[in-house]
Amino acid sequence: MPLGSASAKGDVYDIEFKITSPAGKELPLFHFNGPAGIQPAAKPIVIEIPKHQSREVLLALNKLIYLENGKNRPLPEMLAQHYSVRASVDTSGDARWTRTLSQWMGKVVSGELRR
Repeated sequence: MPLGSASAKGDVYDIEFKITSPAGKELPLFHFNGPAGIQPAAKPIVIEIPKHQSREVLLALNKLIYLENGKNRPLPEMLAQHYSVRASVDTSGDARWTRTLSQWMGKVVSGELRR
């Protein structure tokens, strides 16, 4: 499954995060877990997930930010206010570096969040 890209600066994951308010409104959540700047010589991150198994990607929660009226609100603050979070990986042809790759079609979604 294509998951993002890697370079000497670090990994960048094609993971989309959304939070849902207690009232059920879904909102975008920005993640700043990747390295800053342009990725020189980025190579694809492709992982295998055998049937009935899982794969973990560890990201810093405080780098997941919701922008509300110009104010940055980190994910831990939103979770304390009973918001929920959802992460998905777009593995269709629309993902950043997979536009010419068709190893997997669809969307993988997981709702598990660990502290």
